[in-house]
Amino acid sequence: WGNHEGPQEIQLAVSRDLVNWERPFRTPVIEIGQLDEWDASYHTCAASAIQVGDEVWLYYAGANYTHGSPSLYREQFEDGASTGRGTKQTSSIGLVTWKLDRFVSVDGPCEGGTLTTIPITFHGNRLELNALTHPAGSVSVELLDAAGRPIEGIKPSNPFQGDSIRHTVTFAGNPDVSALQNKPISLRFRLSNAELYSFAFRGN
Repeated sequence: WGNHEGPQEIQLAVSRDLVNWERPFRTPVIEIGQLDEWDASYHTCAASAIQVGDEVWLYYAGANYTHGSPSLYREQFEDGASTGRGTKQTSSIGLVTWKLDRFVSVDGPCEGGTLTTIPITFHGNRLELNALTHPAGSVSVELLDAAGRPIEGIKPSNPFQGDSIRHTVTFAGNPDVSALQNKPISLRFRLSNAELYSFAFRGN
């Protein structure tokens, strides 16, 4: 067993270009099970997750043994302490699911916070949010020009409250933003006790 002994867990890596990768969060994306559970110590997963409706599914193998363990368990460590393990190896296939595109979020505190994007251009006629609010929380959006100034004639959006992966943002009740297509704009999100996972401009 030696220096390869220990649990094996699944973490997420991120890339903007699919060439350069990093792991900013070195925490398991699937929680390791307790010692008496079927996936107590060793996880491996399929090469890719799949989208099923509005969910992301990932199949994984879980086992009650650790990486580097011999085929027969050690019931004691070198100092004589119990390992807490059983004497039978088991492995099974599990499935973990997430709501679509909800791996990472920008979170606003109860007192509120803002997130302003760099200038972008878009195609489409509406803005959709993948967001979740907590009690008394909300998300609103302000459209700015490339210099960061509010766009004349467009007030901040109607606040969003709830849980939606495709909430259509409205500005004074109007969702149509097609007049701003192909023009550089920035978005300023105001988040209060809320989680923003993603946004997208879409057409009909």
